[in-house]
Amino acid sequence: MSWKDRKGLATALKEVYRAPSADAAEKALTEFEASPWGLRYPAIGQSWRRAWAEVIPFFALVPQPLRSTAQTDLRAPRPAPGGPLAAR
Repeated sequence: MSWKDRKGLATALKEVYRAPSADAAEKALTEFEASPWGLRYPAIGQSWRRAWAEVIPFFALVPQPLRSTAQTDLRAPRPAPGGPLAAR
């Protein structure tokens, strides 16, 4: 695979690995295989098909919402050093 093709190829595969279900992922994989990217790199679709039994359990997982571990607002104003809120 050419380095310049990686971004476009990854974008084309997002429909497969971000599918909401195994059925939707299989449909997206079939569409990928028929696309210009799939025709240019047929080994990618073949690899997904060979590993399909190991891939589909991940579609049963319910995605968890992302949450931040630090709730800091970096845009909040900060008191000036030595100002009225400085330690005395």
